[in-house]
Amino acid sequence: MTDDLEQLVRESLHARAERVDTTAPLVGRARRSVRRRRGARAGLAAAAAVAAVVGVLSVVDGTDAVAPEPGPSPTEAVDPAEPARDTWRTEYWHDVAVDVPTDWTWGPAPMRTAGGGLYVCGGRPSRPYVGRPVYMSDACFGGDSLGDPAAPYVWLGAPLEPGTVEVGNGYTQETVEAAGTTVTVGTRDAGMRERILATVRAGAAPCGPGQEQGDDTVCAFRLDARRRPVGLRYAAPLPADAGAAFEEAFDRARPFPIDRRCDLGRPTELVVVTVADRRYEVTMSSSGCSLVARGEVDLRRLTPELARPWVVGGLGTTLFGPTGGLGGTLADFVGERR
Repeated sequence: MTDDLEQLVRESLHARAERVDTTAPLVGRARRSVRRRRGARAGLAAAAAVAAVVGVLSVVDGTDAVAPEPGPSPTEAVDPAEPARDTWRTEYWHDVAVDVPTDWTWGPAPMRTAGGGLYVCGGRPSRPYVGRPVYMSDACFGGDSLGDPAAPYVWLGAPLEPGTVEVGNGYTQETVEAAGTTVTVGTRDAGMRERILATVRAGAAPCGPGQEQGDDTVCAFRLDARRRPVGLRYAAPLPADAGAAFEEAFDRARPFPIDRRCDLGRPTELVVVTVADRRYEVTMSSSGCSLVARGEVDLRRLTPELARPWVVGGLGTTLFGPTGGLGGTLADFVGERR
């Protein structure tokens, strides 16, 4: 296990080192767009990305208390005054959706190292939570330590084989496969576990590569080596008035000159915010040049005021946020708390 853990930390450090690679795609492409607009009027979609996911889980309180598992299921009959959609929410991962009680929080899920070990990089929540396989800190644990959970959980995309296992402390863990990924539910309550798994569905994501995104939503994607979005990491509707607040902040912010050099570093993720029929692409970079783009060449430097309206739900525990250079770390994201 020690060798695997050492390898995991090495992988994390290597991923961070890769983020110092520099390039300047967004502004360079914006300049080319201006030249084309003077001639053939060809369009430009501003490239955008965010830094790798790391941070410290904020929900750990150091206790072993097990929170109650709320209900009812969204498939049960409910009083019209208390519709199921008000007590459950939908979580997304790649092309899969699953419903969970709204008072569940967010956390990490297991990842597998190059050496084959299974580890969680982040704290152990003591409240029910939805976990994703991301680096929430460099404090990783695995092996026998993964047993005896302290709270119910849903893991999205964990590298586990489908099936049912007992994991200690009275918990049963069941994993199902859907659309090329996995959904894992661990509970003491068999009825709750069945109700959650009954909501798993493929092809239900509100946004994806080449897909129109719904109005007033925020979506975060992983980018491949060619800077193409290949995996949805998080999606959620914006709260009421959040879209208007974001656009007001954008309009108040000083425009970023398109002819100014801007080093974006190595893009790894893309955040897309839509308000009505307007699309914004948010670049969060470790290089110190973090931008928000509306349309072809309308740019703003990312500030806390331009982030807070759309950092909703578990997004802040999923994204690392911008670091280094001008602006530093935005407190809206998990970041690397010291």
